[in-house]
Amino acid sequence: MLDFVIVGASFLLRWVVSLGPYSGKNTPPMYGDYEAQRHWMELTVHHPLSKWYFFDLEYWGLDYPPLTAYHMFLCGKVAQLFNPSWVADHSSRGFESFEHQVFMRLTVLIGDLLLLVPAALLVKKKFGKLAYLGLLFNPCLILVDHGHYQYNSISLSFAIIAACLVTEASLSKRLFGAIFFTLSLFYKQMQLYHALPFFFILLGQATKQKTLLGKFTEVGLYGTSVIVTSSVILSPFLLYTSTPAVQLGQIAHRLFPFARGLFEDKVANVWCLLHTLFKVKNVIPPENQLQLAALLTLICATLPFHEKQCLLFVLPALLLADTNLNFTLILTHTAFFSLLPLSVKDSNVGYYFALRLMSYGVIILLRTEMKRDFTRINNVVPGMLSGRNGGLAPIFGAYFMFQEIMLYVTHTVVPPKKFPDMWPVIISSFCCGVFVILYLILFYFSLRTEKVQKVDAMSQKVLAMRQKNRNLKKTE
Repeated sequence: MLDFVIVGASFLLRWVVSLGPYSGKNTPPMYGDYEAQRHWMELTVHHPLSKWYFFDLEYWGLDYPPLTAYHMFLCGKVAQLFNPSWVADHSSRGFESFEHQVFMRLTVLIGDLLLLVPAALLVKKKFGKLAYLGLLFNPCLILVDHGHYQYNSISLSFAIIAACLVTEASLSKRLFGAIFFTLSLFYKQMQLYHALPFFFILLGQATKQKTLLGKFTEVGLYGTSVIVTSSVILSPFLLYTSTPAVQLGQIAHRLFPFARGLFEDKVANVWCLLHTLFKVKNVIPPENQLQLAALLTLICATLPFHEKQCLLFVLPALLLADTNLNFTLILTHTAFFSLLPLSVKDSNVGYYFALRLMSYGVIILLRTEMKRDFTRINNVVPGMLSGRNGGLAPIFGAYFMFQEIMLYVTHTVVPPKKFPDMWPVIISSFCCGVFVILYLILFYFSLRTEKVQKVDAMSQKVLAMRQKNRNLKKTE
């Protein structure tokens, strides 16, 4: 019953946010992501499969994997049942009405109900209640999917379910985990950011087998599950088009549009931060930028290129909420702050502010758990939070104060004409810096935690041996 109330409250919050503006509202000729999703519904129901990734690429050409295309086809067919004009071929471009907005918003809510809720319940069982609540009430996901308008929760839910399954003891569950991650990848290609972690987790599971044959067999089973799942998803393009090789090549070309380069917008990533300081865009040719990005991504997993891709690391980080609460809260809070320019662009600032107040309310409600986590941090790294000059505590205070100042400045101060993007650049640079610092702190903290755990284990052994010797002496 309690789960029903919690899920109901989270969906009520989603519905309230969905009543506000969306991406590209009343902004012809291209509108925004809302129109992109609607246009894909129109495209997939009126044109043959062989044209899906070729049709009118200049006007929101399809550039997501086939599972998204199938989903849009299904939504388009349902839309035709209610009102064919919503997805009428060509004439529906830019269509906007209240009834259509309700329909579009409901499709996102249904996706959350079918996938995010089961994922959250699975997370509750595996990771804890805070992670469960964090997934359902995450302000970043709510703002992007139900404010801006996208379907990120579908691919992320697949990935979260996969994360819960690949760490299970049962081989069959781990195989299902590999299948679910493949589904997430074929819904949104941005899940490639999670591919290496999943690969090494499954590889690590396989190495636990006692025999070499067992190890290779398990790796082979994982590979087979991925290949079979991919083949099933791609089978319509392989079986029902006359040029399957051309279709697969075009799909790959659309999914990885390298011609866009690294600088699609002012967002919280390393490249925009470097460009602010060193003008990377003007010094390094676009083709070399991509080569450099690929190299650095392989080496150190460079932060995402798109403002909405903060969801890629925020939602997995929420799985740590029950064991590393303060880190999760700061990361989520920073990611949400990085979405402020997007909210301004979508005229969604009122809803952004309401969700921000909710975030502060969560921090107040969790103050006891935060104190407990602060104690854990001080035990691992003495003085980190309460050392000389207060440790990091004053920095945290300045961190929150800066965000509130920028929230006020963005609404009240017009940037200089020479630098019209000053506020988004400052916000994105600040958030990128915080992300990098948090990564380094967490890396250092994990090393210290491992060291402390080893010392504690040795201390326990020494105490146990002393107690054993005392018992022997008493016996004698």
